[in-house]
Amino acid sequence: MAYVAPTTRADGYVVTAAVWNSDAVANPIAINAGAVAIASQATGDVITAASATQLSRVAPAAAKTALISNGAGIAPSFQAVTVTSQAEGDVIIANSTTSLKVVTPATAGHVLTSAGATTAPVFAAQTMSLLKANSGTTTAAGAENVDTFAITGLTAKDTIKIFGSVEAVTQAVSTIQIYNNTDGVQITPINDQSGVGDYAAGREGTFEVTIRQFQSSATLVGGRCDLQNDNNTRNALGGNSAFTTAWTGNWTLAFRHAGVVAGGTLKWSWSVYRIAGQ
Repeated sequence: MAYVAPTTRADGYVVTAAVWNSDAVANPIAINAGAVAIASQATGDVITAASATQLSRVAPAAAKTALISNGAGIAPSFQAVTVTSQAEGDVIIANSTTSLKVVTPATAGHVLTSAGATTAPVFAAQTMSLLKANSGTTTAAGAENVDTFAITGLTAKDTIKIFGSVEAVTQAVSTIQIYNNTDGVQITPINDQSGVGDYAAGREGTFEVTIRQFQSSATLVGGRCDLQNDNNTRNALGGNSAFTTAWTGNWTLAFRHAGVVAGGTLKWSWSVYRIAGQ
């Protein structure tokens, strides 16, 4: 809306009401209650220069849009804030105090990790990640996998770590173990000192299992169990297992027993973690 300059008058001219109204009150840009008023403005409008002699208004767009420059000589506009070349899943970060940039996701399951002050974060594998956590009870008289987890994507230097508990309520439970169900191979027992036979009736314990591939072979795996029982006995169990499927392939990890004596119950829990080795 253009400013209308007041009419030039000679010295001694008496300003009439009509001239005053024309030049000051009814001027398209008039001083009104201490503010510059532009006809047709609305709450939230932004006043910008339309030229060297004109002002105009920019009406807001959708909520949470920002006023963006469209370049020299062009009125700004409200727009959604975007970063050029971004793709779905990208993370927007500060590149400096005045600009933004994108960080592109890496392998599925990786997390955004700080690389230190003033350095862009990166997507990287978690050092230790939870694969499975579960618990339950069973009275099955025959061999049973009480829980399983499909293992995939391990590297030769990764470690599987398992924390859990077992309780033989009333009756004994036979051959509790961590098991490769794909190849039908025991990885490590969770039984008493000998590692075979029954877990005694009324006994309960907590265990920690470590499983790793031997570097000499992709199918030779070592499993070790540290079992602490409620009668203050601590048993170190384990051994080497010859897999058919490579450690780095696809195979199923199982929490298994060979049978609960009639009238008994096995209470169990486990949490399975992957510790990244490279």
